[in-house]
Amino acid sequence: MADKYTEKDDRSSTRRGSDEQVERRKESHDPFNVEAVAPNRLNAVFENPLADIPREQLMVDVTQFCEHFGLMEYIDAFKKGALVSQNPNNTQNLNELSDEDKLILENEYAHK
Repeated sequence: MADKYTEKDDRSSTRRGSDEQVERRKESHDPFNVEAVAPNRLNAVFENPLADIPREQLMVDVTQFCEHFGLMEYIDAFKKGALVSQNPNNTQNLNELSDEDKLILENEYAHK
C-alpha cells in the first residue's frame, strides 16, 4: 500500500513541476506581467487601448456592446464612460458630460 501512495506522490510532484513550467511560460506572455516586459517596451503595456479609436467608432462600439448584452437602458452612461476612458485628462472639455458629471469626476480624482 505505501508504494501506491508514494508512486502517486511522485507523479504528482513531477506534474507539479511541469505545471509550474507551463505557468512560467504563460506569465512571460501575460500583458499584465510588467516584470516580464523589456524596459524599452514598458510604454506598450500602459498605452490606452481606446486612445486611437475615432470617437464615432467608439460610439458604434459602445452601442453594439450595449445591444449585445441588453444594456441599452444604460447606454448614455456607457458612452460617457467610454469618452472619459478614452482621454481621462480631458474630461472637463467633454461636451457630453454635464457639470454634475464633471464635478463627480473631479471629486473622484481628488480622493483616489
